[in-house]
Amino acid sequence: MIDLQASAGQTKFPLKSVGVRSLRYPVMLLDQSTSEIQSTVGMWKMGVPVTAAERGTHMSRFVQTLQERVVEPLCLDGLYKFAQETSKLLEAQGADLAVRFEWFREVQAPVSGLKSKMGCDVMFKAVTGETNVKILEIKAAAKALCPCSKAISDFGAHNQRSYITTRLYIEPTAEVPAINLVIEMIEDSASSAIYPLLKREDEKFVTEEAYENPVFAEDLVRNVAEHLVDIKGVSRFEVKVVNQESIHDHDCYAEIDYSH
Repeated sequence: MIDLQASAGQTKFPLKSVGVRSLRYPVMLLDQSTSEIQSTVGMWKMGVPVTAAERGTHMSRFVQTLQERVVEPLCLDGLYKFAQETSKLLEAQGADLAVRFEWFREVQAPVSGLKSKMGCDVMFKAVTGETNVKILEIKAAAKALCPCSKAISDFGAHNQRSYITTRLYIEPTAEVPAINLVIEMIEDSASSAIYPLLKREDEKFVTEEAYENPVFAEDLVRNVAEHLVDIKGVSRFEVKVVNQESIHDHDCYAEIDYSH
């Protein structure tokens, strides 16, 4: 049958990336630092560059190769190798693969010790070709108490739920940090962690801990950066903090983009 996508291009414009996105597909994800495996549904984005001499790429091959690959647990290093294989299969100059998923970990309440599961958003991304990098992105929640509110009030201070997104650009041969370790770094940078299950004694502890550790959004994003800057093999990182304000009709945010 005729293959129009494989025909020669009629333009002077190369395409940075062409492929499929918003593809929901089951996958087993592996945290290679801890060997923990979780089965989940990933949201996939898969693409390759197309030269000016080419009209397009073969979209069906992305899903075909994914079906063949997800029979085994996939770590970030595995995704990088998958990207290399994809570029060869599609005869492209590189590949850009990413999968977003929910990662769950067991969390223990600070006083009662009760355990429960809490999830956070994670993305594995691998880029090969002109640029070669592994990317680990984690979005987790924590608690921030306003230092200014505490300083000017006779009692109490307003709190925010903070959403902290970290994106680590990791050299291809470097070791990938554990997902849970990065989450712990995020929580340690805030006024307090948050928990899915708390009894009254736990609530008292969290409330008082946050009161003793007030942070602005600016403090929080810098605290996270202080943790990330020492991770070996990370050439660049981005941190974004969004505070959902409890007494304002807006959110507050702070961002850092740091390269070694």
